[in-house]
Amino acid sequence: MRSWPKVWRAYYGYNDRMCSHGIGHPDPDDIAYLQSVGGASAAHSCDGCCIAPLRP
Repeated sequence: MRSWPKVWRAYYGYNDRMCSHGIGHPDPDDIAYLQSVGGASAAHSCDGCCIAPLRP
């Protein structure tokens, strides 16, 4: 996700990472910080492309 372009969501107060499918995924670094200060949820419309594949 680090290579995906960032999109600032002023209404929510955090960055999204835009995948190649045009879906905004909350930036993991932003969400980790906001959750640590009691702020945000990482819920989003998702097609599953932000989930890391499992390693055998």
